[in-house]
Amino acid sequence: MAYKTVLTVATSADRTDMAISGAAALAAAHDAHLDILALGVDRTQVGYSYIGTGAVILQAAVERAEQEAKDVEAAVRKAVAAQSPASAGRPRPPSPSLAP
Repeated sequence: MAYKTVLTVATSADRTDMAISGAAALAAAHDAHLDILALGVDRTQVGYSYIGTGAVILQAAVERAEQEAKDVEAAVRKAVAAQSPASAGRPRPPSPSLAP
């Protein structure tokens, strides 16, 4: 049974190369479409903060997660660009635009 779509999720900029190269190889082997989701993860535990500081901590956490998502997106774009057409065994289609 061949896969039609392969999805990989990138949550860390320093780990995207291996995840994307593995997912690209799997997608190429099955002639499948590859979807990549770049996420910034909020790791803040607001429940452990002082009363009244939750909004401030939450805002800082959202800003940190947004920056992390941008870093992950840049790493994903770099890893996708590093995949050569020869490694997939076929020419690459034009790169889709990633939503902001």
